[in-house]
Amino acid sequence: MILDVFLPAIFGLVGLVGVVGLLSFLSSLQTVLSTGVSPPDALGTGRVAVIGEVEATDSPVRAPLSGEECVGYVLDREVKHRTGGTGVGLLVPRWHRKDVHYELPPTYLADVEGDRVRVQFDADVESWRTPVPDELFSNVQLGVDDRTRYDEDASPPEAVHGILGDVPDVSSAGSVFGVGSHPHRYTEWRLEPGDRLYLLGHAHDDASEPTIRARIDEDVLVDLGANSRLRLLGLLTARFLATGALAAFGLGGAIVLV
Repeated sequence: MILDVFLPAIFGLVGLVGVVGLLSFLSSLQTVLSTGVSPPDALGTGRVAVIGEVEATDSPVRAPLSGEECVGYVLDREVKHRTGGTGVGLLVPRWHRKDVHYELPPTYLADVEGDRVRVQFDADVESWRTPVPDELFSNVQLGVDDRTRYDEDASPPEAVHGILGDVPDVSSAGSVFGVGSHPHRYTEWRLEPGDRLYLLGHAHDDASEPTIRARIDEDVLVDLGANSRLRLLGLLTARFLATGALAAFGLGGAIVLV
């Protein structure tokens, strides 16, 4: 009797999670498709999209993992471990994103005509600890410039440690988290002069020059050089199929059990 009630409820909950993910994906896709690309000298106000090349800056920043100078960077840390509960995660350790930090000073994008737009990233949120926003790495598609893996007892460069701090402890007495070793890896994405970007953000008319303000956990930023149209189409298709399959599995199971 209890299983007759709880099993449909569990499948229904899984289906709802899939539906929410599917609706979120379709909403993001609709926003991108409905926002045409504007030239920097005719942005208007509100949500806009531009394509342009990153210009060099007089004040470059130094990326912590590679030590290279660049216009800006995004850095993340992942730890490999098993997860609790049931399913594949209980048996097979996977990489789990734990920390993200970015340094993206104001920069300029220039189109083929030489017109420029100033891009100002939100500096109120520059670091995340678990849970990292899901939107961050679905909306931001940059080319991986460096990725380095370290064993559990090894340390990353001091510049990385100074930003992200100690590696999160995933061990716990009597917990599956503590089974096996826990290597950690770091991925660095850099914005460099000449990178061709697609940016979906918000234009403001209170600035003295054409300006787009963006939050990397809400708006869309794509490196067109590192992500071919075919790869982007594959990413979108995979996300659509994953959320659709989850919704169909959950809701279909609930209907059958009822």
